[in-house]
Amino acid sequence: MAAIDYETMKQFAYHLFGQMTDAENPVISPVSAYLTLAVAGCGANGTTKDEFYNVLGQNMETLAGEIKKDFSIQGDYVNLSLANAAWFDTRFTISNKWFDTARHLADAEIFQAELFQKETMDAITVTELIAALCAVFDTKKLYFNEPFFYMIMDMEHELPLFMGILDNPAE
Repeated sequence: MAAIDYETMKQFAYHLFGQMTDAENPVISPVSAYLTLAVAGCGANGTTKDEFYNVLGQNMETLAGEIKKDFSIQGDYVNLSLANAAWFDTRFTISNKWFDTARHLADAEIFQAELFQKETMDAITVTELIAALCAVFDTKKLYFNEPFFYMIMDMEHELPLFMGILDNPAE
């Protein structure tokens, strides 16, 4: 099997981050954004699907299918996997074909709930993900007194996993 070309995803990552540099303290996960949009694109048709291909590349389904495998690590000291979920309001009908595609490509859990209810919004949280990331890295204290750019990068694919700017670290 041929190696997957991540060039399209790299271009997407840098372009997306470039769109956010005017924001205060931007931070993104380009891989998560790509995967989310690719899964959504799998449910699109016609002109909308063409637009997903324009943004994500003609190989978006292939890349999305490989992300889960390529970015999951299990070892003696590290256990890292992508956490994915899709939430839909109960007012929308989602096709079984799309559900199956989302589960296959992103290993996503699918939830339907009343999204405008406080209880639902409280359930949608990234706290567990942040805690998991902190557990993966042996964190040390770092001190900065000037704005800086940071990136966590997958060196095998030369792909940024997280990117951000801290505008005023003194605050």
